Amino acid sequence: MTAPLKIGVLTFHRCINYGSYWQARCLVEGLRRRGQDAVLLDHRSGRVNRAEWRCALTPHRPAPTRPSDRAAYARKTRKFLHAFAALPLSPPFSLDEPDAIESCDLVLVGSDEVWNLRHPWYGGARLFYGAGLPAPHLAAYAASFGNHPATDGLDEDLRNMLRRFDAISVRDDNSRQLVCGSLGHEPELVLDPCLQFPDIAARPASPDGFAVIYGHSFPGWFQTNVRAWARRNHMAVPDRGRLHPDVWAAYRAADRR
Repeated sequence: MTAPLKIGVLTFHRCINYGSYWQARCLVEGLRRRGQDAVLLDHRSGRVNRAEWRCALTPHRPAPTRPSDRAAYARKTRKFLHAFAALPLSPPFSLDEPDAIESCDLVLVGSDEVWNLRHPWYGGARLFYGAGLPAPHLAAYAASFGNHPATDGLDEDLRNMLRRFDAISVRDDNSRQLVCGSLGHEPELVLDPCLQFPDIAARPASPDGFAVIYGHSFPGWFQTNVRAWARRNHMAVPDRGRLHPDVWAAYRAADRR
């Protein structure tokens, strides 16, 4: 039998954010269920931790957190920290000085906005572009440039770093355009790991179909369209004037099926 590959998954696995957590968990556990020796590369940064905790405890900045909400946000943050510790992790290393990364057969970058140059605290971190990664092979799965628009392009240094990747796939059209314009070839457009490995995420037992919506501050036209789509497809969604702020996902993907 072929020995399993040692795969290091490089993503935003310590973000206090439901989407980031499930993307990281579904990708690494999906690989492990397929017989690979996969771990999340556990980069650490005091600067990033402080930014994450500040955002988690005061999510509506610049508006202050209501005193009645502080305890709930603190509990949520502690639950995330506990969940992070249960993930399959490599030995920790510094985000800014990644000399202690354990060697891997393959480093898989993504999913999430790993190449977003406008991310408020991860933006421009060269590690996610492959700098200093001790692996003979690099690949990207469902990587995204987030809100860095394709029209802004990439500088030559970043283009050269992406050329080192053996394979690149992305999860959105803006990222597809950036890779195509920078490298001259079309990357694969693939599913978010939460949709690629749906059996990993816990789902409530229900005889009826349902849609999971993840996001916040949805405009009225979007809420109306989601509920209309759900009625046409006999799907259950929160039927309130304001969709739950901790929920986005399958609406667009399911609507394309």
